[in-house]
Amino acid sequence: MRAFVFFVLAFGCPTLATATEPPKKAEQQFKNIQSFKGMPAHDIDPAMEFMSRALGVGCEHCHVSVADGQWPMEKDDKQAKRTTRKMIAMQQRINRDFFGGHQEVTCATCHAGRVEPLATPPMARHEEAAKAAPAPASVRVDEVLQKFVTATGGKPAWDKLKTRVSQTTFVGPPTGIPLEVTQLAPDRWLARMISKHGSFEQGFDGKSGWQRSPRGDVHDLGGSDLADARRDAPLALPLVLPSLVSELKVIADALVGKGNAHVLEGTSGDVVERLYFDDKSGLLVRWSTRLHTPLGDLPEETSFEDYRKVDGVMLPFTVVRNIAGEAQTIKYQSIKHNVPVDEAQFARPAATPTPTPKPAATPTPAR
Repeated sequence: MRAFVFFVLAFGCPTLATATEPPKKAEQQFKNIQSFKGMPAHDIDPAMEFMSRALGVGCEHCHVSVADGQWPMEKDDKQAKRTTRKMIAMQQRINRDFFGGHQEVTCATCHAGRVEPLATPPMARHEEAAKAAPAPASVRVDEVLQKFVTATGGKPAWDKLKTRVSQTTFVGPPTGIPLEVTQLAPDRWLARMISKHGSFEQGFDGKSGWQRSPRGDVHDLGGSDLADARRDAPLALPLVLPSLVSELKVIADALVGKGNAHVLEGTSGDVVERLYFDDKSGLLVRWSTRLHTPLGDLPEETSFEDYRKVDGVMLPFTVVRNIAGEAQTIKYQSIKHNVPVDEAQFARPAATPTPTPKPAATPTPAR
């Protein structure tokens, strides 16, 4: 779902294409690649996202934008884009020469969410909340996971569900964009968002994922977008959670909102995942990740709120996604189970590019 969130938060910036199979290099898929030559194409989107968050800007800060149609992302008309290339080279050189190639200095080190780096010390000193010593772990992994299954209805209740169709709405910023999510057990998933820019779709067929932009072009999901789709796809998440996140261990108890939560940590590929379970209800209340990008780690946090019982299972009706400080809230209006679902809709569709309008015919002058 990250691509959906980034698309809406950008509010007009077209989502960049992700990798195709077989994996392409950035310069094979995108035009005018200079700083990221040799990088996998599916790493471009997370790198752009990291810079956007680190400086607190949108795509149009560096890229040439147009009101309608595909943005000419390859153009170098803006000074900000030319400066960015120099900053990337500087960051790479600092990390190579002073930190042995380790990624210690990033865009966020100096910018911290501002376009212009802060050149003077801040007036107030802010201590990191993370410095507080975590409470010692008080439970085992299997106890936490089993309590989650029980709290959400139990395995027999989940086994009865074969399909799910959910109607949701993005709640600012911007507000009121509808999103329909269709799922087929065990892990086929389709999300369709309709905005003023057109219909944006993402799908997962159980093995691979794809996305179709409002322009009608289709790309296979790769990298972090594919991992996101695989995480969102399972219809019965409590039953398959151990297969999504490997090497889970209890690391601490932590305060989440007004309650205490048991924190489990594991990995999914090269992404570190942390799962927070309310110690009283047993429900999953937060899921955080740190995605490694070519320019630095991009934190993402998803909160699950307002659990309600639907057909015997507990589901969150409010989901808040926060990507490096930019939050997007999704509220569910209706969730229906075991409704007829066309299995073919999860397969990768054919591209349907928007036709280029033909120029109006020049009228023949009167003689």
